[in-house]
Amino acid sequence: MSKSNVGRSGAAVPALNDVAKLAAAIVGVIVMLAGGIFVEFGSPRRDSAVAGTAGRAPGMESGQAVLATQFQDSTPLPSCEGADPEVGQLLFENTCATCHGPDGRGLPHQGVNLRLSRFVARHSDPQLVGFLRVGRQPKDPETVSGLYMPARGGNLALDDESLVNIVAHLRNLQKSDSPQPVGEPQ
Repeated sequence: MSKSNVGRSGAAVPALNDVAKLAAAIVGVIVMLAGGIFVEFGSPRRDSAVAGTAGRAPGMESGQAVLATQFQDSTPLPSCEGADPEVGQLLFENTCATCHGPDGRGLPHQGVNLRLSRFVARHSDPQLVGFLRVGRQPKDPETVSGLYMPARGGNLALDDESLVNIVAHLRNLQKSDSPQPVGEPQ
């Protein structure tokens, strides 16, 4: 903790800002863990996604079948027109960078390299927004890392507009020059 005040007893008391940051981090971890437990033990969305064949149309590739079932949601996917990659970068740095690193190159045993991700490259912007809405379970047949990806990166405050901006930032990351990755390759 960076700053502290002195309480009545003369003992150091953490500054309110530091306490709020710590509380927010703890709540974030609890939400991610609770979300993973809920999805692991009873979410119908997970069951159809893991099955991989539910809802598959003739001629659909495996990845498309998973997207068709996993991202089924009564909420239509938003338009990605007018997305702001600069806003997306700020949102990415505040949420996604925890696992994928500030530059999107991934962190070992936490998040994959998004700059080189074939998953990101082969899906449309609306499909990626749909993916970010629901996240991914370690047993998902499309995963290359076997890691849990929480819905909305664990930040339930991210609305669809925020996710659209994050996807725009991901597109910029994939266009940019990307040296040797740090995280698991895709």
